[in-house]
Amino acid sequence: MNASTQFDLMTNVQTAAIYAPDSVAAWGDDKQIRAAIEEMGELTAILCRYVRGRVPAEDVHEEIADVLISVTTLLEVFDAEKCMPVMKQKLAKYRGQIDASKQGTP
Repeated sequence: MNASTQFDLMTNVQTAAIYAPDSVAAWGDDKQIRAAIEEMGELTAILCRYVRGRVPAEDVHEEIADVLISVTTLLEVFDAEKCMPVMKQKLAKYRGQIDASKQGTP
């Protein structure tokens, strides 16, 4: 992913985060949770079809966008401030796994 795409991703996720409180206020926690479950299920299904060669990458793009928006809304529902320390820990572990893989260790 190039720097321009990374910037676009951050900008779009930030925009989704700005919209999230209004979305939760309009439709409520339960509907947002159910929508996220549905979107994640659709992404799972489309990825299965993609790896079998049945759908193009463009179909995956749409579902990834839906899931990113839904996950951003879930951060509003479940208190993003409480999720961020956990995410930092997970990212540090992920970085370590990447570095270990580059060095040839499991």
